[in-house]
Amino acid sequence: MARSFALGQLAQTGYWAGSFAAQMFTMAHAFVLYLRLTLIPTGLTVDHLIPIARALDAGTLACFALLAGLLAAVVPVWRRSPRAGFGLLLFFAALASVS
Repeated sequence: MARSFALGQLAQTGYWAGSFAAQMFTMAHAFVLYLRLTLIPTGLTVDHLIPIARALDAGTLACFALLAGLLAAVVPVWRRSPRAGFGLLLFFAALASVS
């Protein structure tokens, strides 16, 4: 945070997708891909090439809706089964460092 305030940026380079919006749109697609790979591990490779999503299209909205639904489900799932709720939180925590 201090670096952001002092230098006006968090890193020495800009957003790899070109802009903040494109970065968030692309990461929504990446999170859904990682979720699919967690549940159905087919097509595993070392490096997944995710195309940059530059517009808020139907696919991107579906990705955001799925992720929002999963985040909204954390509290009810946690109350019913703390281990499953922790698993959902762990999924998002593990991916937070790469977003």
